[in-house]
Amino acid sequence: MPDVVYGWDNLSAFALQNWLYPLDEFLEKDDEIQYVSQTLLDGFTYEGKVYALPAWLQFSCLAVNLDLCNELNLDTPGYDWTIDEFVELAKAATTNTTSGINHLDSLEQYLMQEYEGIKGQWGYDSESRTFDLTSGAFEGALSVLDELNKVPQLVADAMRSSDVQMDDYAKKFGANVDAVADGKILIMNSSTWDDEWMNVSLAGVNWDYYPIPSQVKGEGRPIVHADYGMMLSTAQNPEAAFALLKYITYGKDGILKRMELQNSNAEGLYANNRFTIPVSSHPDVAAAFNASESVPAGVKYMYENLDKAVKGDYSKVLPDYWSLVNDSIYQAKTKITEEGQDAASVAKETQDHLNTGFAESWTKFSEQMRQVQKDFEEMRAQ
Repeated sequence: MPDVVYGWDNLSAFALQNWLYPLDEFLEKDDEIQYVSQTLLDGFTYEGKVYALPAWLQFSCLAVNLDLCNELNLDTPGYDWTIDEFVELAKAATTNTTSGINHLDSLEQYLMQEYEGIKGQWGYDSESRTFDLTSGAFEGALSVLDELNKVPQLVADAMRSSDVQMDDYAKKFGANVDAVADGKILIMNSSTWDDEWMNVSLAGVNWDYYPIPSQVKGEGRPIVHADYGMMLSTAQNPEAAFALLKYITYGKDGILKRMELQNSNAEGLYANNRFTIPVSSHPDVAAAFNASESVPAGVKYMYENLDKAVKGDYSKVLPDYWSLVNDSIYQAKTKITEEGQDAASVAKETQDHLNTGFAESWTKFSEQMRQVQKDFEEMRAQ
């Protein structure tokens, strides 16, 4: 087995197998860890021990076609835009030949996190380990999507149909035309993890990334995701393994080297992968990142506001996330948007189901993790 690996699946499954080496003994002696957000570290912490380190960041966001803004004589939004401004801009960009946005997938989740009082994905509070769907944010986010869907031709992909040869999308934009690549969509529901294909597919479009709009102007919070690096419990030389792990995750030297390679497109390895968003706010890292010409201005803005960020990928760390949380939310959305059930009632019912089920899951997980920690100590003592 390798000593150090990258991951992006659910960390709790790896931890329960006693595959991971807890990293606290190394982090306590490392000065550079102060430049890593505690929110990110807390996400990788089980029963008081850190089991992974954030390797690079991604932001949930949107992309705006700046050329189309000019073409339609619309004001380019500021990075501090609001949900109301976003909705009005999408409406204004919808004409006989253009549309406001390409699709709405997952957007209700992102909007919900920008409503006041919501701490994380689906209202998750990492301190109380509860989900909050009854503050009004869940119904509010769904109502925004409903408002956008009601405007004819605003949501481009909603015009697609496999039942007819020439659907409404083709009638508007042309047969076999990608309206996004053709510059006919103002807002792209795309996040920073889409950058590689966007950099190729949208090469002729002048676009920039924007944070998810906030409910109140000036109170937006970047929604941040983190893939991670782990050290396996079987590492024969933990000190050396940690040195490598640090270099490829939050270490200043490793981050600066990666940025150097990407900025120079060393050996053609980074032709389309223009940037990596660093997990460290070390002054040298921040200066190099902000000076990089390959990083879009909107991404720099979100990086500069990491201190306000809210975690957006609890699916990577919470036990039973997909079988409990994701499925419950999907069923709730179906009841509200397709079956027409009362949004507030469904939100309350779903919240109660989630919190009861997750409390049971976490209690079981915690007991198992405490045993894993005892087994690890015994294994290292041999």
